[in-house]
Amino acid sequence: MTIWGTSPDALPYPIADQTVRVTVRATIGARRLRVRLSNAFGTAPLTVGSAYLGRRSAGAALVPGTNKALTFGGSTAITIPPGAEVISDPVPLLIGPGDDLAISVYTPGRFEQVTGHLRPKDFSFLSPPGDAGADESGAAFPTPVEHWFWVDAVIGEGEPSAGTIVALGDSITDSGSLPRGGYQGWCDFLAERIAATLPPPRRPAILNAGISGNRLITERPGAGVTAQARLDRDVLSHAGVRTVIVLEGINDIYGSTATAADLIAAHRQIAYRAAARGLRVIAGTVLPSHRGAYTEQRERIRTELNAYLRSGTDHDGVIDFDAALRDPEDPTSLLREYDSGDHTHPSPAGYRAMADAVDLRLLR
Repeated sequence: MTIWGTSPDALPYPIADQTVRVTVRATIGARRLRVRLSNAFGTAPLTVGSAYLGRRSAGAALVPGTNKALTFGGSTAITIPPGAEVISDPVPLLIGPGDDLAISVYTPGRFEQVTGHLRPKDFSFLSPPGDAGADESGAAFPTPVEHWFWVDAVIGEGEPSAGTIVALGDSITDSGSLPRGGYQGWCDFLAERIAATLPPPRRPAILNAGISGNRLITERPGAGVTAQARLDRDVLSHAGVRTVIVLEGINDIYGSTATAADLIAAHRQIAYRAAARGLRVIAGTVLPSHRGAYTEQRERIRTELNAYLRSGTDHDGVIDFDAALRDPEDPTSLLREYDSGDHTHPSPAGYRAMADAVDLRLLR
């Protein structure tokens, strides 16, 4: 099953005959690992000259002796067509929940646009020209970069679990604007809560499929394709997915002409398509956002959308994030201690309250 994942997008970041080391955090344990590499937004074939996977210690450095060469059908190199993904052969590597991993990918040639994630939880590290993937010290990766490249999933095998939960959302789910390496979003706190509460056979993995600025209906430059358009790739294609939590709509309300009926129809289609693939679909209510663009009409749209989501008409359950974070004295606003300061995104305390609002029975 997928024990870590992210949502890719097109990044106008040039990489020329270099190795990138992408650092990520596993949400549950495994004994064998596979890595999925994506050229979903590439404009040309992507040749991977080599790839490695190891346990990260700090920065770009690895735990000595853990760096494993990845193969693809037995070969250390592979070419990924534009729009495609590849999955590596498994490598033995014992990890636990919360362990940090580093995936190093060497790509000969020059790429002006790459597939990656704009605002990730952690850093990538970039080498000078050449294949540096075998280096465990981190000395070959002097340049930290605030993006992830090529890697969009880590698949774990060999440990019992309750499958994978995908959180499909916008920046409130992505929470990548927090300090890199901080891991203070609601998905991170939920993963910690699951690891501390549930035994391994009942412990699901969490895949964060949030993209900052993402919308349900209309695309926004730099914010990924719409949630409806990326559902197949970012949710349904991943190994072991059993449940999807959908938290989307605030960017449509504040950045487009979408009506409540439009947003309800989009949520309904996501629920139908996920259910058709056998997934349980959990709705998350949209948080209040009393900010400069606030109007009574937009608040009515949010209220109507949330009423539909709470109804359970098309979903297997609901997480009432709105009720958990709103100010009882002003339900159109976040509670002050849960407000990051921009009146839209939660503070770390707010993200923890979101994680605590999840009834773990919904995830089993």
